[in-house]
Amino acid sequence: MRVTLEKFFSRAKDADILITYRGPESGITSKARLRRSSRLLQTVDIKPMNQGRIYFTGHRLYQSADTAGIVAELAAIFHPQLFPAGQKPEYFFELPDNDPGPAAGNKIQSLQENY
Repeated sequence: MRVTLEKFFSRAKDADILITYRGPESGITSKARLRRSSRLLQTVDIKPMNQGRIYFTGHRLYQSADTAGIVAELAAIFHPQLFPAGQKPEYFFELPDNDPGPAAGNKIQSLQENY
């Protein structure tokens, strides 16, 4: 099934959560940097960019046979009130709103090492 970017964004405009494959490995360290990475993202107004959550997938997702673990982590993202707080992600990592400052460099480095 093919979906154009325009159709995708028209349907994703009210989503609470967006999951992308682009993360620190491809230079995306925040929602702000993700927006700057694409002319289309600069022109569309979608909820996950402004007030929702955006997650990127780590390399472990593509190399894992742990289907139950992947589904459990997705369930915790979609319904956090049903899962214990503070669980360390293994497959999906949340992008911060803005580019990290120098003091936050360790957080992004940690994300890169852990995903």
